Formats: sequence, C-alpha cells, structure tokens
Amino acid sequence: MSVHASQSPALRARLRRSLIQLGSLLAIALVVVGVFAMFSVWSLNRAHLANEAVASQFLFALDDGRSAQTHFKIQVQEWKNILLRGSQEQDYTHHFDAFEHEESEVQTRLASLEERARGVDLPQLASTAQDLADEHRSLGETYRNALERGRRMAWDPFAIDQQVRGIDRSLNDGLDQVAEALLSATAERRTNAARQERGRYHALRDFMGWSVAGAIAMVGLVLWTALRRRTGQA
Repeated sequence: MSVHASQSPALRARLRRSLIQLGSLLAIALVVVGVFAMFSVWSLNRAHLANEAVASQFLFALDDGRSAQTHFKIQVQEWKNILLRGSQEQDYTHHFDAFEHEESEVQTRLASLEERARGVDLPQLASTAQDLADEHRSLGETYRNALERGRRMAWDPFAIDQQVRGIDRSLNDGLDQVAEALLSATAERRTNAARQERGRYHALRDFMGWSVAGAIAMVGLVLWTALRRRTGQA
C-alpha cells in the first residue's frame, strides 16, 4: 500500500506531463493544418484570379478583332455610299466623314489587339495585327487616290469603283482569320487554365490529407506512449 502511495504522485505527474505534451501537440497540429488550409485557399484563389485576368484579356482581344472586322465592313459600306451619292457635295462630305470615322475605329481596334496580344504572350498574333493595320492604311490611301482622280472629271461611280474593285478582300479575309485564331486561342487557354487549377487543387488536397494523417498519427503515438507508461507503472 505504501509503495503504491509513493508511486501515485509521480505517476500522476508523468501523466500530467503526457497530457500537457499531448495538448501542446494537438494545438501545434491544429495551427499547422489551419495555416496550410488558409494557404491552400489563398493559393487556389490567386491562381483562379490570375487565370480569369488572362482569360479576360483574351476575350478583350477577341472583341477587338471582331470590332475591327465590323468597322471595316461598315467602312466599305460607306465607300459604296460615297460612290452612290457622292455626286452631291453634301452627301459626299457626309459619307466621306463616316468613311474616315470607321477607318479610324479599325486602326484603334487593331492597335488595341496588337497590345493585348503581346500582353498574353501571342507575338505572332500581335505581328499579324500590325501587318493588318499597315495593309488597312495602304488601302485607305488607295481609296482616296481613286476618289481624287474621280472628282477631277464628271462623276462616274462605276469608273471609280473599277479602280479599287476587290482590294478589300485580302484584308477582310485576314480579319476573319484573326477572329478564328483568337477563338481557338481563347478556348485553348481556358482548357489549359482549367487543367492547371485541377492539378493544383489535387496536389494541395493530397498534401492536406497527408498532413492531417501525419498529425493524427503523431497524436496517437504520444497518447499510446503515455498509456503504455501508465500501464507499465501501475
């Protein structure tokens, strides 16, 4: 009886220390797992926001390409309006101003497309946009030269149109190809971004699972050791 009495305070002290160690280990494990969980959420959110920002740039570039395409079609229509109604000075001025406005819009959209293409690391597309802008400027000069020659004599829209017939096809085809390339690049980018996000999620999920399992194993080991000592000294 005296032996058990002398051992009880020491046993209780060791048990108390074991429980303190166990509690400390649990607290550390919870902090580590919690911090990693917060990091995982932050990392996934940052990757998602980054991918969304790039995807937005692709969509803006696509909008620039399609807008350039639309404004060029309107510009060509204004050219036809000039030919149809240009015999009257007032009508000529009205439609020529509209022609120049659409021309300016095409240049603005192509310049924006070039900048955005470089921003999303598509140098080939940026170079294509620059080439289309150069071709478009040259086309405008050809239209103006035809009008200047046509206005030196009796107004003949058929003769003026004959000088520039079909010159818009190449640029129109180029703008179509840019729009198609952007659609393809946008779809590919979204697919790659989704794949990257899934890969990151699975990697963080697996690491989180192993971290929790490791923490539980450590806590279990400490508890098992404490119980074993208590049993051995009881």
